[in-house]
Amino acid sequence: MIRYASRPYIFTASSSPSVIASTRKALEIMQTRPELRQRLWDNADKLYNKLQELEFSTGPELSPIVAVRLEDRAEAFALWSGLIEQGVYVNLVFPPATPDGNCLLRSSVSAAHTPEQMDRICQAFTAVKKATASAKSA
Repeated sequence: MIRYASRPYIFTASSSPSVIASTRKALEIMQTRPELRQRLWDNADKLYNKLQELEFSTGPELSPIVAVRLEDRAEAFALWSGLIEQGVYVNLVFPPATPDGNCLLRSSVSAAHTPEQMDRICQAFTAVKKATASAKSA
C-alpha cells in the first residue's frame, strides 16, 4: 500500500535493497547457467506456436511474455476463468490498462517451467478454447 499511496515513495529513483539483491543473483545465475536462456526461448516458442495454432490473436514477435488479444470482455473473462479451473494462471488485463483497447491474457513463461508443465499449459489452452467455442455455438 505504501508503494502506491505514498507520494514520496512513488517518485523515488532508488531501488530497494531486495530488488538489487534479486537482480544480482539472477544475473549470476544467467552467467553460470547459459542453458537456461535456451530453455526460456524453447518454452516461449512452444506456447506462442500453440496459441497461434489455436488461432488466438498473439503479438507479432516471440517473447517470454505471451499475450492473447481478445476484443470481447466476456470471452476474455471466460477464458481466464477456464484456465484457472485447469490450474493455469495468466494475468487478465482489461481496458483502459491495455494499449489498444482490447482485453489481454498475459502468460509469463520462464526457464523454470518444465517440458511437462509447458505441455500442461498448452493442453489447458486447448481445452478452454474448445469449451468456450462450444458455449458460443450453443
